[in-house]
Amino acid sequence: TDQKLATRLAGVKTLRAKAESMTSAIADPENAEGLRALADALRFTDPVSTPETEQYESRIDTLLDSIVYHSDPKERGELIRRALALVNERAAVVKAAK
Repeated sequence: TDQKLATRLAGVKTLRAKAESMTSAIADPENAEGLRALADALRFTDPVSTPETEQYESRIDTLLDSIVYHSDPKERGELIRRALALVNERAAVVKAAK
């Protein structure tokens, strides 16, 4: 049904919106650009959540929360890279399942 599909699409859309909203809150340009790249990766990934992808989405969400609380640009950059790697891993899982 439409409701079921909307629920399955909500996870990635929420993550993308979160990453996009964070870019203006990050002062250093390199990490703001990294967040934009992360938001773009989330925009272009398959948005349908499955039981196989939920663990990736949860970990990405946790990393996004951590990015907000870290003030050290190097640590922030590493968290952004880890989140982007998880988006890519999630995409591979989705592709393998098709």
